[in-house]
Amino acid sequence: MACIFLFLLMLFPFCVNGQEVKPTFKDIPYGEHELQKLDIYLPDTVGPYPYVIDIHGGGWWNGDKKWQSVEAIQRILSAGCAYVAINYRCLPQAAEADVFPPVCMPYHDARYALQFTRCYAARYNLDPEKVALHGSSAGGCTALWLALSPDMAEKFATDTILRISTQVLGVGVEAAQTSLDPKQMRKWVGKGLCYGGHAFGLPEADFDTFLARRKDFKPYFKELSPAALVNRNSPPIYLSYDKRLDRSDATHEYCIHSPFFGVGFQRLAQRKGAICYLSYPGFTPQGQPEDVTAFLIQILTQ
Repeated sequence: MACIFLFLLMLFPFCVNGQEVKPTFKDIPYGEHELQKLDIYLPDTVGPYPYVIDIHGGGWWNGDKKWQSVEAIQRILSAGCAYVAINYRCLPQAAEADVFPPVCMPYHDARYALQFTRCYAARYNLDPEKVALHGSSAGGCTALWLALSPDMAEKFATDTILRISTQVLGVGVEAAQTSLDPKQMRKWVGKGLCYGGHAFGLPEADFDTFLARRKDFKPYFKELSPAALVNRNSPPIYLSYDKRLDRSDATHEYCIHSPFFGVGFQRLAQRKGAICYLSYPGFTPQGQPEDVTAFLIQILTQ
């Protein structure tokens, strides 16, 4: 049933209640590969516009910038903000290019898309000083990595786009994996978790090998794992999950999008002095934005 729903969503991704949401600029190339393209949605107001960059999910295997929430886009546009949806190269392309760890390819495509939109902000009527990130599932992990990493601007790069700052005002994610450390992931989510080794070139579900070879990948955690990057200087974070806390539900779908990823990360982030909100069914504390979209709008318009 979920697969049928996703198929229908891909066929009719931008129509709800008879209304269409079409990008103002479609399939803008930000790189040479056919997957390095983005869409920009602009509101019907006066710019330049603060904007959200969305990084789609798909386990870093696949996915498409068409995978959007129409309601979220409409709310963001109605608040006077723009919305940018990106495609990017995934793990199959990383394998072809012999990139290691392969997760670096989707990570750095997202980074470059951010820098591209800032570099050409005037062309698209965007405000380069007011940018927030959004992502779902693996795209949420990528968004967290990008937002929490130290500024990756390369001051002396020959490519002027790479000289642009990667710092953002905030990051809001849904159903995101928040760590790439298998020991930490298993501790937070539980024994049912069998997901994650593909970020380092292993079969996705071979968690035993992932754990056994943890020492081989440990040097990369400090640069690639959101949990290792978060600190008191991190921008505000909002983690949202659509599943309840339930240790008895050990299905694959539950574990890879478990709210325990959020619980463990929030505790760690708060201990390090970062602002980190968390929401899941039955838990949306007072005093924080009601959902990810409200958070992103607040960050961009305050």
